[in-house]
Amino acid sequence: MKPIHPILLALAAILACAPLWAASRAVLLTCGEAPGYTQALADALEGQGISLTPADLGSDLPSLLEPDKNPLLIAVAPGSISAEGLRAVSDYLENGGRLLTIGGPAFTDILYGYDGGWLSREEYLHRAAADVAEGQRETILDASDPSALKEFKRGTNNPDDDVTYTVGDYGLAGSRGQIKGDVPGLKSWENFNYPVSPKMKDANAVAFMAKGDADTKYLYVEMTDRGGSRWYASAALTEEWRQYLLSESDFVWWHDSKPSGRQHPAIGEIATLTMGFAQTGAPIPPGHHVFYLSDVELMKADIQDRESSGLTVPTLCPEDQVFPVTNAAGIETAQNQIFVKDREYILPREVFSCSPKRQGTGIDKGRDFRFIPLLEMYDAKELHCGYAAWMNVFAPNEKGKVSVVGCLSPQSEDFYDQNGIAAAADIARAML
Repeated sequence: MKPIHPILLALAAILACAPLWAASRAVLLTCGEAPGYTQALADALEGQGISLTPADLGSDLPSLLEPDKNPLLIAVAPGSISAEGLRAVSDYLENGGRLLTIGGPAFTDILYGYDGGWLSREEYLHRAAADVAEGQRETILDASDPSALKEFKRGTNNPDDDVTYTVGDYGLAGSRGQIKGDVPGLKSWENFNYPVSPKMKDANAVAFMAKGDADTKYLYVEMTDRGGSRWYASAALTEEWRQYLLSESDFVWWHDSKPSGRQHPAIGEIATLTMGFAQTGAPIPPGHHVFYLSDVELMKADIQDRESSGLTVPTLCPEDQVFPVTNAAGIETAQNQIFVKDREYILPREVFSCSPKRQGTGIDKGRDFRFIPLLEMYDAKELHCGYAAWMNVFAPNEKGKVSVVGCLSPQSEDFYDQNGIAAAADIARAML
């Protein structure tokens, strides 16, 4: 008896994941401004017998994204998503949900709800820090006070380097002064250690503004509590002043320090503040580096937990999982697949592809996922140059759940004529 073809096994895995009563339900998520083809897509999906629940950035995605209720999430032009929504998508996939993205790349801009609007992470942190009342903040390092520099204890593996810290006006409006740290010859680590004794024991965040020169991309931040446990984080610097707000969940325990029995540091209990450069967290290359620092404050801030602010799905996101295709001359339905019908497709102006692992063709190969190409792109020499649509059927996770992701990658709306929309409906129907 011949073994069942792997593609049919993949299809069986897809169809087996949801209860029959929910098998034709899907959430149609528009991430930001809806593309012009959205209504035509909805009509085509409903024409396939799929019952749609519309959603947008402001929808309660955690309640909608339950695989037993809505086994498929279709995200249209999914470049932006709320931080809460992204966590919901992550949980959804972990519990056997299925995700189809149309356009993209997916989830490159994580937005935070604040005061009735949507903000980037940088804007959100700036607003959250600025809105903390005076009674809910405490300055632990006054960057305008030259006498504070006298208490800096240097930590370095290059003691002969002529490192300087100075207080001056380095371009931060509204500030009385800032600290400039100039490290001529960084070899590995170079930090200042500053003793602190905060009064605000219930602080949950540390805030400051900072910038670097053209060669300085990260600032190392470490806190040592009174029990001797060390916790570190990194701040990605630019050449412009930016607000940084690091919550408890941004810090990682330094494994060579004394265990505290906590998952995160007690920010209000720190005894030493360390800032500068290190090879832990975000390595920085040797050489000349300069950073600028404002007052460092502890705060009790109303901030969203950012511990799950990223999502990694092979062949889909983050953005380094895909690449733009600029040399495509044609699109054809992939061979050896049964999901998308053979049609004439418009060549999109903007499209991206993934670089999957080698396609599996056997049974029980121990792979993390089964990659199924749906639409392939070819260059002017008729050589393969990428995929315009694909599906991944993942192996069961620790919970025994099987998740499925699909992508129809053309970004330009010209692709989504009658045939492009029909291809999207084919993929959605197959994933249900």
